[in-house]
Amino acid sequence: MTTRSAEGGRAGRILAPGATDIVSQTRPAPAAGEVLIGVKRAGICGTDVHIFEGSYGLAAYPLVPGHELAGTVLEVGDGVRH
Repeated sequence: MTTRSAEGGRAGRILAPGATDIVSQTRPAPAAGEVLIGVKRAGICGTDVHIFEGSYGLAAYPLVPGHELAGTVLEVGDGVRH
């Protein structure tokens, strides 16, 4: 889960089963065909819970979970029309 501002944002990471932290990140620039989203809300799915618990065998730690997001478009890369 990541939040962004004009300067950058913060991301919650899972370091290892049961261990988390929050880190600052620089704001990325969208590449061609990409969109930069300013995340307002993020959800935690069942897979994220299993990763946190250590019961998801494919997890490679550390990682930033989250793919269920709501936000606004901040920037668009070249070639983005909609």
